Amino acid sequence: MPYTSALVVGAGPTGLTLACALRAAGVGVRVLDAAPGPATTTGALGLPPRAVEALDRLGALPAPAVPVAGVSVAGRELRFGPDGVLASQAQIETALRERLDRLGVAVEWGLAVSGIRTEGEVVEVRAGAELIRAGWVIGCDGAHSAVRAAVGIDFPGQPLHERLQVADVRAELKRPRDTVAVWFRADGFLAAFPLPGPDRWRLMGPDGADLPGWLREETGAEVGEVTWASAFPVQRRLATAYRRGRVLLAGDAAHVHAPLGAQGLATGIGDAENLGWKLGAVILGRAGAELLDSYEAERRPVAAQVLRVTSEATNVLFSQGWAARLARGLVLRSRWMRRRIAARASQLRVSYRRGPLGAAAGQGEQVAEAAEQGVRLAQVAMGPGSWLGGVGTAPVTGLGRVRAGDRVPDFPCHRASGVPTRLHAELGGHWALLSPFADQSHLVRPWLGESVVDLRWPHNELALIRPDGHLAWRGHHSTDLQRWLTGALGPVSPATPILTR
Repeated sequence: MPYTSALVVGAGPTGLTLACALRAAGVGVRVLDAAPGPATTTGALGLPPRAVEALDRLGALPAPAVPVAGVSVAGRELRFGPDGVLASQAQIETALRERLDRLGVAVEWGLAVSGIRTEGEVVEVRAGAELIRAGWVIGCDGAHSAVRAAVGIDFPGQPLHERLQVADVRAELKRPRDTVAVWFRADGFLAAFPLPGPDRWRLMGPDGADLPGWLREETGAEVGEVTWASAFPVQRRLATAYRRGRVLLAGDAAHVHAPLGAQGLATGIGDAENLGWKLGAVILGRAGAELLDSYEAERRPVAAQVLRVTSEATNVLFSQGWAARLARGLVLRSRWMRRRIAARASQLRVSYRRGPLGAAAGQGEQVAEAAEQGVRLAQVAMGPGSWLGGVGTAPVTGLGRVRAGDRVPDFPCHRASGVPTRLHAELGGHWALLSPFADQSHLVRPWLGESVVDLRWPHNELALIRPDGHLAWRGHHSTDLQRWLTGALGPVSPATPILTR
């Protein structure tokens, strides 16, 4: 009976992201999918900036893709800041499968899960005619998850009244291709998303609407060909738990909602990135299984907020009531409101401050003190003899008021060797320890082993960055950092990586 350390069920963006993260960490993983082969239809569309960061760290950004800087609503723009990407779900999955192939793992198609049983520290999974033994099973198998059903996790929610339709078309639409266009109409709404390739667009609107006709009325552009179309009801559901023993859920298996702004795809990728480093640490013996409790504690509130926001947005887009008309008018008139919507859609402000790992760091006073000091790179000697050498003299803020659990923005720093680099380029499945001195990683290696990179910066404090780009801890005393690591990961000694298939 074959054994694997981790069995990922579902080869969509969530499952493939998780498998890449686990395998890159040195964990043995198998990936199953009930489908006979990869999807060929366009599927979901787009990656918000936070998801772009996650796939970039994995080395799995899709190409070709259309960079998108924001949304134009009736001619008024919402800018994200860092660009998102417009790529089809098929493209995203292809890029992830190619990355997984390079890591030595191929998706096993045509294997539907029909039963799950846990025996001590082993989970037995019946998939097709095969019985697989796994240390951990992760259900990334969508809204109708067989894994979720097999372990009895409830999936409460409701279908909403609205139905959406989408159509991929060819049209000579004279619009910038770095923005999504949205028009509010008396009879509904119309959105146009640029697709890779000349004159290719995706249209979205209420089911039953004449989307080509609406596009002609709004822009004068004629639709020459409809290459793919689909209609579907809007669902809103959230799993009551993300974990049952050695079985976990991620992506649409844990939450579904209106497909607006690629929030579902991005939230699933966020689940996978969060769970990937934690499950990898547990399997490799660098953390106790209690660490996995923080997965649900951090990610389920994110999904709950996405459900709430997308449901409100669906009501604003579809409803013809006075409240919805007022909300649409506010979006058109208020630059502050448009910026707030863009910030939420980017998912760059997702924070785990209130989760168990962020709360355990207890750093409110330290952060306030650091912000009061206002330490900036510009205040450090930048001459030829300085270790900052080639970074330049432009002032660059450090962590500022970033607290434990917050996403850490990208900024320049140096490797221990003195080579200039940037923080985000060094993560890629690793922890990062920032220190004003070289070779400080010995402080954390008893917990993190070789999974930590040693970086230098000109701030008089230590900062530990998680593999998913969120701040784990910051402060001035290494003993406090080690105390946090013991509380978060446990007093464990690293084990030899398990590389079984």
